[in-house]
Amino acid sequence: DREDIDIAIRFGKGEWPDVKTEKIVDQSIELVCAPDLSKALLAEATSSKVPLIVDEQSLVSWAQWSSNVGGKHLDPSRHPVVRVPDASLSYEAAVSGQGLWLAWPVLTRDAVASGILVDQTFRDGMQISDTGLYRQHRDGAGLKSGNFAPGCTKPAQRLFEAAGISTNEKCR
Repeated sequence: DREDIDIAIRFGKGEWPDVKTEKIVDQSIELVCAPDLSKALLAEATSSKVPLIVDEQSLVSWAQWSSNVGGKHLDPSRHPVVRVPDASLSYEAAVSGQGLWLAWPVLTRDAVASGILVDQTFRDGMQISDTGLYRQHRDGAGLKSGNFAPGCTKPAQRLFEAAGISTNEKCR
């Protein structure tokens, strides 16, 4: 709740008080791990020994994932757990081979593309209702149809333009 911010791009379920929100990108969840752990998951004898990384601030728990998608593939109750306080430490734990992580692709896309992490998702991922990237603004924040001021090179305005947010305000 900051009065000095008129517009933001936020990740979540779009449930923030006193602002208007519009979803701009859906997010699904995927399973990722280091390449060596990927091999262990494929081997029946070692698959249940692979730890599950639990991000204590995640919007999705292993139990939710299991009941919606993974129960037929992976039983979370049979795995050891590595608890971490947030997504950045979950990422580091996954990269360093400490376990399998339920991750948002926006956080892992580059690591999966480069082979640092391996996508272990059993199907197209789990779509979590209403979760995604949202553009958010307060009433009267100057959001109008139109384009940014011609020639504006401010990084924040370029980011908003990429997200489809336009304003008629002059570039300052």
